[in-house]
Amino acid sequence: MVIAIIGVLIALLLPAVQAAREAARRMQCSNNMKQLGIGFHNYHDVFDTFPAQRGYLRGGGQLWGAFFQVLPFLEQQTAYDSIKTSPGSSGTIVANPGPDLASIVFLGEFSVPSFCCPSDPTSRQKNTQTGTNGPLYKTSMRLSTADIVLNNHDNGGWGHFTEGQWRARAPFIEFTWHSTASFLDGTSNTIMASESVTSTELYSDRTIKGGIAFESSIYGGSNDIDPSKCLAVRDPGDQNLIVSSKYDTTKGSWRGGRIIDARPAMTGFNTVLPPNSPNCYRADVGSWGFYSVSSQHTGGVNSVFGDGSCRFISETINCGNLNTTYKPREYFNTASPFGVWGALGSLNGGEIAVP
Repeated sequence: MVIAIIGVLIALLLPAVQAAREAARRMQCSNNMKQLGIGFHNYHDVFDTFPAQRGYLRGGGQLWGAFFQVLPFLEQQTAYDSIKTSPGSSGTIVANPGPDLASIVFLGEFSVPSFCCPSDPTSRQKNTQTGTNGPLYKTSMRLSTADIVLNNHDNGGWGHFTEGQWRARAPFIEFTWHSTASFLDGTSNTIMASESVTSTELYSDRTIKGGIAFESSIYGGSNDIDPSKCLAVRDPGDQNLIVSSKYDTTKGSWRGGRIIDARPAMTGFNTVLPPNSPNCYRADVGSWGFYSVSSQHTGGVNSVFGDGSCRFISETINCGNLNTTYKPREYFNTASPFGVWGALGSLNGGEIAVP
């Protein structure tokens, strides 16, 4: 009888202990996000701009991103200097727009606590790649590319919208250093960074939060984007997985797999699908796609805004009508069609959105 009572008490106590531990992890994650926001503002105090989504050359790949630029402002000057002067480095390192960008070998033998969420254990691990891509530490932090889905990393051609529209839309975009003056909707109304669960492996993660589905139909031609096609990649038999037919093991799908890789597939997100939604490419590892925020917290994600404040965004946040198609050229000079979530992403939509 006594043993039975003890067993019942333990069964009642364990969930409470686990909940308390997760609450502590969520608070630490929020603090890490806050530190990242402070780092962005310290950078702004020095250069009068925030970092660019990507602003450095890795050979011809141009993949170096804001997480590298902000290192000195997160008490990581040693890591910054060691990367800048690593074997194979050449060219001129610039921290703001300039005539020369660095051409350096990708080096990432460092871990930054502010780039990790304690509830996401794989974010504190190294990836399993070799050569210049690894093994490198991963990250659960992501940068906002607003509601940009087409070419949200590589400008390519401007057939679907003008370069000016594209560069002015998102807090983080390639080779564009925004100041607080660019936040026409207000810094407190614009999200800068959030979190996303890191992939476990490059080719084998089919989880909704950590994996990426390869779904070409998210782009329907005539510059249409279709959010519903990405939402539909959940496996009906297990809502936590990508349906096997939409998961291509020949293509890399590593969310957060390289700590300072600037591609949105690695370290970005867009404010279209709600938190804890699937991630989808339209092709190989690259730029066009729906990249969602996600976490192991219950019900949403931690996020930092342009004013440095950290808030929790619910997975039930309004995202507009996700069951229709959209043409980016038709909304890039106006309010986001993706509800409150889209409004929080855009710098200049004219919306006043409160999560």
